[in-house]
Amino acid sequence: EDGFQNIQPGEYCFLEDEDPARYEGQMEELILFHWNRSYPADLHCTLNLSGWKLTETEEFAGYSHEKITQERYRRG
Repeated sequence: EDGFQNIQPGEYCFLEDEDPARYEGQMEELILFHWNRSYPADLHCTLNLSGWKLTETEEFAGYSHEKITQERYRRG
């Protein structure tokens, strides 16, 4: 509910309706999910991933989407 305001190192925080770029200085790892469809959006991620290293990619089927891609990034 409080986003990154009360999160401790090593803990997870789920963001759905905020741009993670706002909290970049507090992040240790970033997990992104991509769906195999495009949707209209009111919010877009503006986080520059050039300073991050892609460490893992996994694809799997979901209940409402046949292909979901999960990407894990760590500070590079």
